[in-house]
Amino acid sequence: MATDQQKGRPELAPSEAAQQTTFNRSIFHTTPHQIKSPSLKRLRTVQAEFALRGYELLRSVRAHDGRTSYVASRCGDARHYTHWQDVEGFLASLGGRS
Repeated sequence: MATDQQKGRPELAPSEAAQQTTFNRSIFHTTPHQIKSPSLKRLRTVQAEFALRGYELLRSVRAHDGRTSYVASRCGDARHYTHWQDVEGFLASLGGRS
């Protein structure tokens, strides 16, 4: 590497410059709902823990974009969550394990 005299920083070879400007496209194509979603076993376990507390936990997936949402309901009172972490937080507030 040669030093760039005008700017006082090392000059990069073309291959090194290309490595600095490339990025991992899979990170940018990942939507927030795909980052953390429970396994089927974890979902069923949490549904059972909600059931022990008198709640019903339902999962729904929108057809046009595949976004998952969760609804915890009990006696006509429903709570809608779009993130799995919020579902686990609500369960923890009810005294359940998370």
